[in-house]
Amino acid sequence: MDDAIANLLSEIQEAALDEAQPVTVALRHCVALGGVSESELLRDWASKELKGYAPDDVLPHTELCMHEFISTVLHPPRVLLLR
Repeated sequence: MDDAIANLLSEIQEAALDEAQPVTVALRHCVALGGVSESELLRDWASKELKGYAPDDVLPHTELCMHEFISTVLHPPRVLLLR
């Protein structure tokens, strides 16, 4: 697993379990994870949870969001790093 993804997952878990932190902290990490993992669905979902849904937005099914999250973690895209 990519270090950036592993770090974000750890930060999401810490934020989600820390009752002193608002849920927005975990959601911001989800936005970042969606960006790093190139998951537009995860990034968009977390962004809309943070900023709110537009009146014409279709609310997502929680199961689909969890599937995308788990898929992102288990099967991150292969990125060629040029040094």
